[in-house]
Amino acid sequence: FQVALAIFKLCEENIMMCEDMGQAIHILRDCETSLFDADALLECATVQFATVGDVSRMREELLPGVRKEYQEYRRRMDNYKLNENVKKGKELLKNVGGKAWELGQGIGGVLGSISQEMKAKKESGELLKEVQGKIKDVSAG
Repeated sequence: FQVALAIFKLCEENIMMCEDMGQAIHILRDCETSLFDADALLECATVQFATVGDVSRMREELLPGVRKEYQEYRRRMDNYKLNENVKKGKELLKNVGGKAWELGQGIGGVLGSISQEMKAKKESGELLKEVQGKIKDVSAG
């Protein structure tokens, strides 16, 4: 375990410049084959990581920070998902609004033509005759 940490430590500078996991793996493979200085590797493993034996203690020390980072990550992801859902909702409303406008125009057009037809019948006296005929029908029935 200490040797693995020493490999990471010796390759740390290159690993920190990576932008994704694929690059990091590639660098580790290259670094692993280029480590010819066994003395430097063992010195790093035994001197810098001599107290690594107590992994459970280290885990307890680092766990709060890891949890905090994870909570921050979840918060950012939730915000991202929320923002994406808001965008989708706005787009959906925009599309529905357009359809509603078209429907309103259609209904308005129908009502407008009915209104014009009624106005024409009123002016010609046909509307009064139609209403009187309906009243007679209802009275007779």
